[in-house]
Amino acid sequence: MKYSKITQRGDTIHLNIDSPYLSNFQFDRDCFITKLKMDEDGVIMDEWLELKDQHKRFGLNKLSILNDTIEVQVSGKILGEDYREGITLNTIGTVVDKLNQSCDMNLSVDDILTKSVMRTFDNTYNIPLDEKDCIGDYINALSFGAIGNSKLGLTQYGNESIELKLDTKVKNRLIFYNKEAELQKQSKEFYKVYKNDIDFRDTLRVELNVSSLDKMRQNWGLGRPKPTLGDILNSKVNAIERNFARFVDKRTSIKYLFDYDTMLQMEAKTKIENLEIFFLKEKFKFYKGDVKRVLKLYSNWYKNGRVPARESKKIKSYFKIWSNQASKLSPVVKENYTKKFRELDEKIKCLN
Repeated sequence: MKYSKITQRGDTIHLNIDSPYLSNFQFDRDCFITKLKMDEDGVIMDEWLELKDQHKRFGLNKLSILNDTIEVQVSGKILGEDYREGITLNTIGTVVDKLNQSCDMNLSVDDILTKSVMRTFDNTYNIPLDEKDCIGDYINALSFGAIGNSKLGLTQYGNESIELKLDTKVKNRLIFYNKEAELQKQSKEFYKVYKNDIDFRDTLRVELNVSSLDKMRQNWGLGRPKPTLGDILNSKVNAIERNFARFVDKRTSIKYLFDYDTMLQMEAKTKIENLEIFFLKEKFKFYKGDVKRVLKLYSNWYKNGRVPARESKKIKSYFKIWSNQASKLSPVVKENYTKKFRELDEKIKCLN
């Protein structure tokens, strides 16, 4: 199947549609089971219909009807052999067909695009890599170069994935991972059926998980109070790039990558700064690289108990440098990681 230029790609999407807004909505009730929610006294509080397991298929995670509201949660796996393409304006027709086939519904593409209210949207892209058979090196390069803002949490899972998460009230997560390896481990049945049709070799998948209406409006520049699936899929905003720039202080990272061994000397311009670096390095050794413990120590010196973002960023930058130095990476490896980090940064800018 050939695809025209698309705007957004989604993997897992979760949305509601109010059936009164649909024209002559129909479905096969026999495909559903009745579910009940009761209070402590056994009084029925809610009653809804949920699609029976035997009518589900790959990627159809949930289909239920409560009163007049249809709830749908699907992943790109519902596309089968076109899974790699993700849920886009070009593939949404296939998604609707598969939903309708599951229970003889009569949803239209227009229904799901314009009459839905989004609950979550996982924005996803496949990044083709210049170098072959080394996805793990690209994961390591992101870990090596990523210096974040004061709320960034970075977790690396071996050579297969790296998660960037902001410590905020609403979930903010950006993950880069080896999709081929993930399918083989977590979606074995799907991979067994479609492994000859989908190819993720030498491809790094990046995924942004968005789970609030406010974040959807912010990420894709939307004005509607309750964004529809069509609003998001039609958006021309590169939300992955926008969030990568929020999660990672690229200006500091690039400076660090270009001048790895001399950054500290360039930064330390006064005796006081030299003394602070000496203090931080001793704490780095004492706390075995746990930057959170040092930030907690610093927080005691501020009236509101919060370390200023600029100060926190500086401390994290130094700890990042010392952590990488402690790993005793060779100059060749450093250069390799720097090259790959810059490659990913450039490709993220061109995702749309």
